[in-house]
Amino acid sequence: MTPRPSVVPGLSGLGAPPGGATLPGGAALPGGAALPLPPGDVSALLAAARRLRAAAGRAGATGSLRGSLRASLPTVWSGAAATAALAEAGTLVSRARAVLDGLVDSAAVVEQYARSLETGQVRVRALQRRWDDAVHERDRGLAVLTLRAGLDPMAAASHAADRARVLDRHEVATAALGREHLRVLDELAARERSAARSLAALDASVLPPSVTPGRAAVEAFLTAGMPVASGAVHARSVRAVAVTDAVAVTDLRERVRRGEDVTTDAVALAALLRARGRDPVYAQAFVGAVGVAGLQQMLAELVGLGADGRGGGGLDAWEEVAGAVGPLLLTAVVPASSGGGVNGFDARTARAVDARAALLRDRLVAEMGAVHTVAGGGRHSGYWLFAQALGRSRSAGWDRALPGGLVARLAAATASAERGESRDDDLELIRGTTLSPRGGAWFASLQDDPDRSGDALHVLLAEVDDPASAAQVLTTPVDAQGLTDVLTDARGGDPTLADVLVRRWVTDRNRTAPSADPVTTAPLATDADLVRLTALLPAGSTAAAEVRARVMAELGRTAAFAAGSPDTAARQRAEAGELEATVAGWLTQMRASLDRSVAQPVADAVGGGGGWSTSTEAGVQPSLTVAEVASVVGALALEDPWGPGASEPGAAFVRLVDAEVAHLEDVARGGSGAASVPAVEEVARTVSRLGFVDQAASAALVAAARRRDELDRTSWQTLAEAKNVAVSLGNPVAAAVAVKDLVTGGTTRSALDDLVVELVRSDAELEQTRLAEARRSTLLDRVREVVGGGPVDESGSAAALLTLGASRAPVTATSEALSQARQQLRTGAATTALWDPLDERGSSTVRGAVRPPTDTARAGEPGSAGVVERGARDHRKQKELDTADRLDRAGHDVEFLPASGDGRSADALVDGVPVEFKSPTGGGRSTITGLLRDGRRQSANVVLDLSGCPLSQEEVLRQIEYVHRRYGGLESVVLLHRDGRFERWTP
Repeated sequence: MTPRPSVVPGLSGLGAPPGGATLPGGAALPGGAALPLPPGDVSALLAAARRLRAAAGRAGATGSLRGSLRASLPTVWSGAAATAALAEAGTLVSRARAVLDGLVDSAAVVEQYARSLETGQVRVRALQRRWDDAVHERDRGLAVLTLRAGLDPMAAASHAADRARVLDRHEVATAALGREHLRVLDELAARERSAARSLAALDASVLPPSVTPGRAAVEAFLTAGMPVASGAVHARSVRAVAVTDAVAVTDLRERVRRGEDVTTDAVALAALLRARGRDPVYAQAFVGAVGVAGLQQMLAELVGLGADGRGGGGLDAWEEVAGAVGPLLLTAVVPASSGGGVNGFDARTARAVDARAALLRDRLVAEMGAVHTVAGGGRHSGYWLFAQALGRSRSAGWDRALPGGLVARLAAATASAERGESRDDDLELIRGTTLSPRGGAWFASLQDDPDRSGDALHVLLAEVDDPASAAQVLTTPVDAQGLTDVLTDARGGDPTLADVLVRRWVTDRNRTAPSADPVTTAPLATDADLVRLTALLPAGSTAAAEVRARVMAELGRTAAFAAGSPDTAARQRAEAGELEATVAGWLTQMRASLDRSVAQPVADAVGGGGGWSTSTEAGVQPSLTVAEVASVVGALALEDPWGPGASEPGAAFVRLVDAEVAHLEDVARGGSGAASVPAVEEVARTVSRLGFVDQAASAALVAAARRRDELDRTSWQTLAEAKNVAVSLGNPVAAAVAVKDLVTGGTTRSALDDLVVELVRSDAELEQTRLAEARRSTLLDRVREVVGGGPVDESGSAAALLTLGASRAPVTATSEALSQARQQLRTGAATTALWDPLDERGSSTVRGAVRPPTDTARAGEPGSAGVVERGARDHRKQKELDTADRLDRAGHDVEFLPASGDGRSADALVDGVPVEFKSPTGGGRSTITGLLRDGRRQSANVVLDLSGCPLSQEEVLRQIEYVHRRYGGLESVVLLHRDGRFERWTP
């Protein structure tokens, strides 16, 4: 609309008469002063008219006024809100057409008056020139009279009369010009009043007389009673302000980079952002203008300035800005909902805010792994910066709840970024920042309690407090950083956040810590977070069952890894105590599923499992394979796998057994007397479960003891090697041979050295086995005490049920078998030492378990039954010789073959058949796979010596089947078990 006449330039102040014709002292006024121009700017009026027409043209070209909106809107938006918006659009078009018509008419009125003003100003300028001519004529006449009077004194009498006539003529001329000037002004004033009346009439056709015309008044008229249109107008104005503020922030950043003192401006900026930051429209426009990456870079620069003590105001000023920027970013991605809209907005604005929030969330998640570098070399990851902003915002009173889906994505991105940092082995960027921890803290943070606020993943997980969000978070997949063949879940699939949380300490354990003690490395709250989140899941739900299954399977796998070395075992023991106690409770709540797992056929038990949950008569429960259950129980039992001597099971395992015995008592008492069939069956199942659990724990403890024995044996062998090398240093030739032996994989040990090692090395495996047998006996007594006299205890069936359950767990040798095997090893070593030539220093022959010559098999002659030929065994590894010795004692002929040079020849002939020897020692899912994949290239017949391998028989068979199916090339695999049993696998 057009403004009132009083405010339009050039349409006021007309009709004022000219001032006096002379100046003080009698000097004549110039024409410009005597006859002033009519006020007004013709160019400004014409420009205003053009703007009015242009505005009308732009509005007329919109989809609403052209009619296309009514046809296109229903194709992209439906529902009650869309119907309301369409109705508003019709009303808005009707009102806008009246305004647009008024704009065109107003432009014509303003333009017409501008032309009249231009004509009037031209006429007045002509009058001003005539005025100036009259003044010039008067001055000329007076000058002539003065000259004549000076030349002719006699004419002085007539001089006064002549002067009066000149002045009279001038007065008459200027009076006429003045009257003409007034007529021009009167005409222009009349045209002004006419234009003002026309504009007022146009205003009155749209706005009430009480409203002063202007942009705000017109917008209010157009959008009155229409929330969608009002919201659009408000959003447009707010976005304009936000963009302006974003430009100001950018300027501030540039000043900071130049080293200027911007403390005052920073404080003012913080106050401004706090005042406006709760409006999601403003927040989204601001973040959109600066960018999520730009905002994080700004936070990184503020952190750098605070850490360096620069900026003139210290850290406090920068924390104020960070405290204001944090809520701004959070409001942009998490706008509060209110009454069907966002912050009370109309439906259209609310949808727009939600859409922009979704886009900004995507951008925020993508930036979590980005690393921002600041002046001075500091680097900060996006996830650490966001956690700092989130924590600071919470402290400042920002109380909106983060959606579970967003927390899940942010936490997964954080976990992925942490793994990427660990993979890159960056020694400076630790847990998302190069900022050094303060005050003896483990984590770097700008807030109080840095060991919690500095752990970005913990900060995010602390935001989850409802079952739905917990399920979203724990089941969210985590990017494997391109290492999909390595970073998997326990079954080789894509890892979820629950899987990653269980083994997060593995990634974190090598990070910088003030102490070398693995137990005192940075305290992680991850297990506590995991326990809290899983507790939020409704018991019996599919989500709870699947998460529990994943956590238990991963715990078993991680515990097996941790048991491989003392430092990882100590760290795992320090981290997982609370989680293990929780897992023990889970196992007591999934008895039906455990019974199914224990009863699985061997093929299913070693095949990797199916789904993570199963439906039972007791509801949905976690689903684990028998191998996974055994690994979980083993994890609970391994409290100190590297402790001295035999180890007692862990507290979590004891609680598990006690809970099962208590359950057995409840069932047995309920079924006493005339025992019901279901009660008897449940008693039998419980006893069988106890047998399985006890055997699984024993297998894990015995495997740990075996690793200690291997380490002890290796230590003694290394000591013997060192002793021999030290002795050989006095003889250059002997020293050279010793070095050659060590470099080529041979040994400097003599048979006597090996005998001493066998005599002095530890036998923790035997001690642990005896302890396991004693514990089994005690458990049997407890079971008989509970079920004594009942149907289950008849004819020793309790012992049989325990044995039945134990048969499904990993097999361990009896103490008697282990004792005999140890005695055989000592006897073999003694026999070898007796018949071996006296300690030949400098010999490169690898000493092995070689039987003495007999009547039918002399040294150097073809071997007969029970003989190991020495011919091609130089530089053989001790493990290969030990395997050959075990085959020899079993009555097989073993003849070592010379190496072909290309690494593709078999190790030996066993009963005339080329065979490759492999002695696995690891407990991983690919231990056997890797050995067989390589060994099949040397021979299709492989002997696996399992005396040093902690894997269960089922797991070994599973990996053999896997290699056969995927790679082929295997004809037979002979398994040499720890208890002396031989087992042959064929396709």
